[in-house]
Amino acid sequence: MLKTIRNQINSDEIDVQMYQPAEMSPLVQQVQWAKQMEVKVKDIHSCAEIYLKDFEGSTELLAIADQLMKDLKSLYIQLHEDWCRDLQAQVQKGSFHLSSEKPVVEFNKVTRLLEVQYDARVVRAEREARSLAALGLPAPANLATALATLTDSLCYAQRLHQVASFHNTLGERMIPSTRPMMLQAALELSALVQDHKAVYWHDLQQLANYTEKLMNAVLTLESQNTYLTNQHIAIRNIVEELMDTELLAQHTEWKKKVKNIRDIIEKVEVNGYKNTDSWKLHWDWQLYKALECQYIKSLLSLHKHFPHFKVDLVLR
Repeated sequence: MLKTIRNQINSDEIDVQMYQPAEMSPLVQQVQWAKQMEVKVKDIHSCAEIYLKDFEGSTELLAIADQLMKDLKSLYIQLHEDWCRDLQAQVQKGSFHLSSEKPVVEFNKVTRLLEVQYDARVVRAEREARSLAALGLPAPANLATALATLTDSLCYAQRLHQVASFHNTLGERMIPSTRPMMLQAALELSALVQDHKAVYWHDLQQLANYTEKLMNAVLTLESQNTYLTNQHIAIRNIVEELMDTELLAQHTEWKKKVKNIRDIIEKVEVNGYKNTDSWKLHWDWQLYKALECQYIKSLLSLHKHFPHFKVDLVLR
């Protein structure tokens, strides 16, 4: 293992051989790898001192481990210094901040998708700083100050990103025939973005209130979509049962199941959902299909439901 670590250090590009999250730069991942390897080498060194000191070659093993720990420490200190220099350059160029000129969220004029207006590099740098600090490698005082000013705002940035992600993918999770029933909630969310007074990153109080309003609007849409989807599935299950329910032999069962469908639709309307025409039309068509299926089956098996006729054949 010590030889493998040594080869990694001496290679032109370190293969960290570990999970590499997209929000972490390769440089920070290499720091994490070096710190982990340092712990493993320390463990080997401790075990060798306790259990192997009387064996031949133990002195050489301890010397290799000592040198490797020094090299690993030099490596992650150097990488940390490189990371600090890169971040310091961004601060000096004025690119290390959340924009105070654009609203926190707005619709893209081309794609009509909801977008959160922040630089992903700033978010990544803040996450990397927290990860490095947890490893005992804090950012210098001047960088720490710049990062501290972003922490509260970035907390809302992540929540707003969740709102945008939900909004932009909701259409894919909606059942087409139920969309008009959620029109009011969707318009309220859209109005919060388009018609609401613009909110900027530097105003934390307004940012907190605005984020809360958006989250509530999203939760309303999500709960409505979940409820309508469940009712839609309940009706679908009944229609699937009707496909296998004989129209002639189980006519009463047919009427009972159709009544259950009507009851579900009425319950949805009583709960305040409007614009149900497209949803009811959808289920009218599905009931028509089930009825047509059973009508054809009944015609093909009609002879089984007639009483037997006695026929006498007289030959002369």
